[in-house]
Amino acid sequence: MSEWIPVPGFEGLYEASDAGYIRSVDRSILRSDGRVYHLKGRVLKGTVMPSGHLRIDLRKDGKTIPSLVHQVVALAFLGPYPENKEICHKDGNPANNQPSNLYYGTRSDNMYDAANQKTHWQTRKTHCKYGHPYTGANLIMFGPDNRRRACRTCRRTTSWVKRHPEDKPRYQEISDAYLEKIMEEQ
Repeated sequence: MSEWIPVPGFEGLYEASDAGYIRSVDRSILRSDGRVYHLKGRVLKGTVMPSGHLRIDLRKDGKTIPSLVHQVVALAFLGPYPENKEICHKDGNPANNQPSNLYYGTRSDNMYDAANQKTHWQTRKTHCKYGHPYTGANLIMFGPDNRRRACRTCRRTTSWVKRHPEDKPRYQEISDAYLEKIMEEQ
C-alpha cells in the first residue's frame, strides 16, 4: 500500500506517493455560474520527455503549472531544495521517481552519476566523429579525475592540419594513416 502525502504548495489539490506517483485529490469546485462541480481524484499519467523525465501539469488558482514528477516527489518527501542543489536519481533512471531513489546533490554529483551509470550521452560513444575507436592507444583520458575522453588520432591530425592548412581536404586520409600507426604501436 502506497503512502500518499500532500504536495507542499498544493495541499488539498495534489498528493505524492512513495511509489513515485502524483495524484489529484477529490474536490468540489464552485463554477462561475454558481453550480458546484465535483472532481474525482486520479493518478496523473504525465508525458515522457526526451530526457526520460516525466512531466505533468498541476493546476492551481486557474493557472497551469508545468512540473517534473521527480521534482514534485522530492519536494513532498525530501523537503525544499537546498541552495545550489538539484535532484539526482541514484539508479540513473529518470522515470524511477521513488523518494528512496532521489537525493539532492550538486550539478557535478549529477554528472558523475550519469557518467558512472553510463547514462550520459558521451559515455555511450564508442568512436569519434571520424570513426576512430575510443580504445587502447587511441584513447586519451584527460581533465579532472581523468574522466574526459579524446581520440589520439584526431588530436594528432588536427595538430598537423593547423601547421599545414593545405592538407585540410585530406583530413580523413591523414587521420586514417595516423590511426594505423597508433594501433601498430600497441
